[in-house]
Amino acid sequence: MDIKQALGRRIRTLRKLRGMTQEKFATEIDRSIDGLSLIERGENWPSVETLERMAQQLEIDVPALFEDISLDDDSQSPDILALGKQALRKLTKDDLPVALAMLQALERKGSKEN
Repeated sequence: MDIKQALGRRIRTLRKLRGMTQEKFATEIDRSIDGLSLIERGENWPSVETLERMAQQLEIDVPALFEDISLDDDSQSPDILALGKQALRKLTKDDLPVALAMLQALERKGSKEN
């Protein structure tokens, strides 16, 4: 997967997490559905202005669109890091230590298996 495909997957995942259809999102960012589809499939780069409008509609900043972006996975699957970050944002302050402990346990399990 190249960077355009990874960015497209990130945008698609975040859009779906916000419950927005391509039609609604395209309207909000002043793009056609076809134009948005090309971006989400990694066939076109969005302009800086489009990136700014996308980030605003997705309630994130532009750098977050590129943060920890993975080039290893299938472009058709959801962006697992974006899903994980969204889930963490929804946790209460009291639940965050539990989530961290679970992640650390998985990390230890993984290192023992390797």
